[in-house]
Amino acid sequence: MLQTAVMHSTGAAIRIGGRCVSYAELACRTRSYAAAFAAEDVPRVLIALPRGAEAYAAMFGAGLAGGCYTPVSDASPPHKLRRIADLLAPNIIVAGNPLAAMLAKASSSTRIIDPADLAPGMRLAEPKPRHATAYITFTSGSTGEPKGVVVPRTALNHYVHWIRQSGTVLPGDVVSQFNNLAFDVSVLDIYGALCTGATLVPLGGRGDRLMPARAIAREGITVWTSVPSAIDLMRTAGQLTRANLGRVRLFTLAGEPLLRTHLDAIFAACPDAAIQNAYGPTEATVTVSQMRLRADRYDHACLGRAVSIGPAIPGMRLHLAGGAHADEGEIVISGPQLASGYLNDPARTAAAFRPIEADGQTVRGYYTGDWGERHRGLIFCRGRIDAQVKIRGHRIEPDEVAGAIRSLDWPNVCVFKHDGLLAALVECQPGQTLDADALRLALGRMLDAYAIPSRIASVAALPRNENDKIDTARAARLLQEMPQ
Repeated sequence: MLQTAVMHSTGAAIRIGGRCVSYAELACRTRSYAAAFAAEDVPRVLIALPRGAEAYAAMFGAGLAGGCYTPVSDASPPHKLRRIADLLAPNIIVAGNPLAAMLAKASSSTRIIDPADLAPGMRLAEPKPRHATAYITFTSGSTGEPKGVVVPRTALNHYVHWIRQSGTVLPGDVVSQFNNLAFDVSVLDIYGALCTGATLVPLGGRGDRLMPARAIAREGITVWTSVPSAIDLMRTAGQLTRANLGRVRLFTLAGEPLLRTHLDAIFAACPDAAIQNAYGPTEATVTVSQMRLRADRYDHACLGRAVSIGPAIPGMRLHLAGGAHADEGEIVISGPQLASGYLNDPARTAAAFRPIEADGQTVRGYYTGDWGERHRGLIFCRGRIDAQVKIRGHRIEPDEVAGAIRSLDWPNVCVFKHDGLLAALVECQPGQTLDADALRLALGRMLDAYAIPSRIASVAALPRNENDKIDTARAARLLQEMPQ
């Protein structure tokens, strides 16, 4: 980022609330954080700040001071934040009160830095050698113990190089940061914008999250990154229009399955834009494949409702392992973006990162747990292996059933096994009424009878985690509490 700051010193690095922070100002703040962190031999920095210049400067400052950082969402439940602090054992926490006081209990030797108290004139005389680890990010942990994924600097460097070479972000772009800091897709937003000379616009207010299309129009966003369900939110609200989205040149969608209905809706409103379907787990540094699509050529990338995850980006490889033939199997990733493993968890690391044979060589692979199929030379992700359910002897992929329901104009739905049967929880917008029998009848024309949910219920809002993904475990509990 500091090299970018030299080239674009007077340019707007960050714009939030109508105020711009220049690249020169961001670089100065980064050096102040680096000076504060450098008192530690190896700074392990926990950053618990909202989206904005202070958080980004602290992230870059940790690297400049020879350390690594861990971002957390300041909206996460207190018990989760405390557990992450326990597992990480940071020697520095950057946060304001009262959050800082709560997190400081994780270690008596932890030093607290409140951004309001950081002297603006501080400056690190000489950058320290870069630490082998760039950052440690914790998975959502909504259904269990959070896992700390250790991302090496070589992996981050490879990913940032691809962002710059691929044209995903260009100098002068206005880039959204819709994702919270703890969601690894935010790495694409932050490093993509601030390492290319673009302007990063954090969107975090409740109004922006409920009506993101209006924020896109207000801020003049040219590069938008989110989970695909954010597109459903815009469409349901009637905000997916050329007037709102006309300046977006690239939609990057990741973190959830992208469906043909998403492509149809975006291209209907923005025929001149490009859509990038990006696939990748946290353990492979954000995304490792790219399917770039245009309004006049996307049929080839669709198979029914599904959209291909595309070929691997340069330097990375996708393999299919354990299938009945070469064109199906668990998706395994190899290449320089693989994480080092899980923090202080050698058993889990050994289980997920295993050797795989490729072209007569044995390479280190990450076994994703996603099932893939190759059609016409393109890989399609068919859902989680561990999410498959067996109903009356038939194996069913809940994501396939959910995709069928979405195609019937119910964009937000969660499908899961409940009391031995398949169930679906459907989100209804104000003024909508769900006719479960009519929905089953329509599904009967699309799915085998055994794949039609036995129980279908509606809710005003599906439960979501802090990364805006539907929380299946909470949805199942919600259905359990409903009268039959």
